[in-house]
Amino acid sequence: MHTGHRLLKLWNELDVPVSPSVNEAQIAAFEVHYGVRLPPSIRDYLQTVNGLDQSTGWPHDDQMFTFWQLPLSPEDFGKENEFICPAARAWPQCRAEDAQKLYVFADYCINCCVLAICLDPEAPDYESVYWIDDEIPVLMFKFFDAYVSGYLMNRQEIFFTDSWDRTF
Repeated sequence: MHTGHRLLKLWNELDVPVSPSVNEAQIAAFEVHYGVRLPPSIRDYLQTVNGLDQSTGWPHDDQMFTFWQLPLSPEDFGKENEFICPAARAWPQCRAEDAQKLYVFADYCINCCVLAICLDPEAPDYESVYWIDDEIPVLMFKFFDAYVSGYLMNRQEIFFTDSWDRTF
């Protein structure tokens, strides 16, 4: 089962409101606006489900994780903390030199920390998932699919484990 379908299945079981999938034109608009390239696993995810439906507040799963939506219009590109956006804007205290290549896609416990992914296809850590709760992002998983597997396996402990995939 693909990444998006695995997440959708869990969120449906938890009765968490989800946002409808996006199409290739919407993905292309995001990529052009930010000058990035979404990896296949993120594309699959977004073409299945576009995060949690934030139209009624700040939805989250049973462990307080919120997966943000892809912005779908030019008006949405500038919004903070509502849509996938650059980490330097969503988490201003993140001052890491390479923060501009990281895009926040989820948060934990209403922004206690955020999860970001590298969307620069030229970067050696392309598609790597980072945890940001301070100035310096911490590598969690080398690939989005690996993060999703960890999330699905044990949402309660994903931040409190030494099993993060730190292979390069």
